[in-house]
Amino acid sequence: MHRSVSIIGLGNWGSSLAHALDKAGVGLQEVILSYKRSPAGRPAWTRTLPLTTLDRAQLKADVLWLCVPDAAIERVTGRMVKRVGERGFKGQIVVHSSGALSTLVLQAAARVGASVASVHPVMSFATRIPVSLEGVPFGVEAEAAARRVLNRLVRQLG
Repeated sequence: MHRSVSIIGLGNWGSSLAHALDKAGVGLQEVILSYKRSPAGRPAWTRTLPLTTLDRAQLKADVLWLCVPDAAIERVTGRMVKRVGERGFKGQIVVHSSGALSTLVLQAAARVGASVASVHPVMSFATRIPVSLEGVPFGVEAEAAARRVLNRLVRQLG
């Protein structure tokens, strides 16, 4: 089953993830930036991505993958919950990529129906220039159903 993904944050890790998902043919529903960048100021490879801001995001993808700094995960999750309102995240997976934090920082999303998970690459990302994720091991913390979905997604990345 094909899953759609939205990425929240296009920093060092988010850039590599967006590039790898796009290359793997995974449906990128939205790439959510903290602010609107002009097309001229973006790297060429991002110009075909469905960029938006959190204030305009639909947040309807199967997997909502937070690629923001660890200190911002809980705050951004709260903003996402406010954005979706009563609709909540039923049937969706909300993921962060911190290797240092558990899924507890995503409890606001869990309270409105999301399955929550942590999926983190065992690799550092020093720049926003995308690097290949082929062969990179990942750690996955999730309940069984979400873990199966996320393991398949990670395998698609190589």
